[in-house]
Amino acid sequence: MNRHYPFEKQPLPFDYTALMPHCDPDTLYFHHAKIYTRNVDMLNYYIAPHNPYHSWSLEQLIQDKLNLPVTSTNNIKHNAGSVYAHELYFNSINSKPSILHGLLEKQIYETYGSISNFQSLLKQAAFSILGSGWVWLVTENGEDLHIITTQNNDIPQLNTQGNIFTLDMWEHAYYLIYPTKLGQYIDTILKMIDWDNAENRFLAFKNNNLEK
Repeated sequence: MNRHYPFEKQPLPFDYTALMPHCDPDTLYFHHAKIYTRNVDMLNYYIAPHNPYHSWSLEQLIQDKLNLPVTSTNNIKHNAGSVYAHELYFNSINSKPSILHGLLEKQIYETYGSISNFQSLLKQAAFSILGSGWVWLVTENGEDLHIITTQNNDIPQLNTQGNIFTLDMWEHAYYLIYPTKLGQYIDTILKMIDWDNAENRFLAFKNNNLEK
């Protein structure tokens, strides 16, 4: 991505009404304009006093060791992780119908047997998160696929894995429209995965030319 301090908010790839009726404009606005934007602002706030890290990319801030006090390190990594995950999440979903295809479809069938089994495992992973976190589809070297979860705003190992898409399992992603129906949110979000973008990321990882 090659972005560094001061980080700028990335626009949504669609407008706030685009995901209706699956996601209402209030939820999407709150999620992007409030939660995500605050994480960008707080990331800049915590990095500002530390000049040596002004040139670091988002990925470096997430995965590399910071020679800072524990509190500063935790604040920077928490917000950097949230910014990274939210940007991938917003690019992982789309209002337009999308069909699993290409080499990613082939790899999913080889790994999981069927799309229904794959989606069932994604849903199980989502339900397994205690508290807040993320579900990720990752690839190793553009080959093996893995479904993994992370707590809070932790990010998969960027130096060994490529993140194809992620699902936000924080309550702010769904509680305004699905306050007591986590399963319904998961089923809905699985229908909104942007498989075109996922295929492009998978191919880029296979060709080793996409930053993680």
